[in-house]
Amino acid sequence: MIFCIGNGESRKDFDLHRLKPFGKIYGCNGLYRDFTPDVLVAMDYNICHEIYRSGYAFKYPVYLKQWSKNPYTLYEKLFYPETVKKFIGDVDIETHTDEHEWPDERKDFLSVGQIMLI
Repeated sequence: MIFCIGNGESRKDFDLHRLKPFGKIYGCNGLYRDFTPDVLVAMDYNICHEIYRSGYAFKYPVYLKQWSKNPYTLYEKLFYPETVKKFIGDVDIETHTDEHEWPDERKDFLSVGQIMLI
């Protein structure tokens, strides 16, 4: 059995640990702040950033919308002028970059949204 739990007021007085013996718990968005589901799912851009910055995504199964894990060797290519112009247009790359370090010096990076490397 699978239980899908949101992070709204309706679960306020319910002990989610009571569900654990009966199946898997899939949680949404900010549920991770006070309960650890078997799987966490998020779609909103801001909550996705909050989840990975918190370190939660490095310890537990998490599915985030439009995120790709890439090898570190591709990172510099994201900032080549021809790459930026092709996928984003004429923009200041500094205003479109949000960097966050992975724990334990991992050799990966995440790309979010419109940038896709071919």
